[in-house]
Amino acid sequence: MLAPCRWCGARGSADLVRMAKDSSSEENTASVGFHRAIPMRSYEGRASVEVVVDGPRFDRWTRRQFGWAAGGTASALLGLVPLAPRETAARKRKKNAFGCLSVGKPCRGKDGRCCSGHCQGKKPKKGKKDKSRCTAHHTGACTAAQDACVDAVDTACNPDLPSAICYRTTGKASFCGNAAIGGCIACRTDTECEAFGFPTESACVVCPSCPGGEGTSCISPGTA
Repeated sequence: MLAPCRWCGARGSADLVRMAKDSSSEENTASVGFHRAIPMRSYEGRASVEVVVDGPRFDRWTRRQFGWAAGGTASALLGLVPLAPRETAARKRKKNAFGCLSVGKPCRGKDGRCCSGHCQGKKPKKGKKDKSRCTAHHTGACTAAQDACVDAVDTACNPDLPSAICYRTTGKASFCGNAAIGGCIACRTDTECEAFGFPTESACVVCPSCPGGEGTSCISPGTA
């Protein structure tokens, strides 16, 4: 029994399908006009047959097959090529472990987003990029490497106030604080310290030696 022709449309298989045997295959191909012969496998010991398809239909079928293959290959290649990382505005404004923005992070003019409570930068004109950033306050002569809560020796930051030493805040900012006015308390931002009753511009500093809570302390400013 002849195999059905999938690409023949309404035309009968008997008109377009011929058994290919020895040299007679060329005569069979020529008898129907211009055709292409597509070899098919034999199953269960049956003789191999060739499905003879007219030229135009064969060409259309070939384009479809290779088009699908090319599309699949392109998709596979795209899947293998990693997309370039895009740093979104949300990622740039990512909060730290204390739930606020560290110094240097974009704050879009909102003081409350910063751990320090200070967002510095002019309001951009319409259509312009916002360049405001979280900033530190009352740093005095302190540097990033100086922290009274972890250093073996305190670093003085105000010659006019002996109790003024350097700390590091929850916003990773240097802070010159008055050690005489402060205490361990669970805080996250500098403004929270003011809400707890500490002087204006006090800071929430990271102090691992403080028991419980976040290991933080509120310290009043040690410099103007």
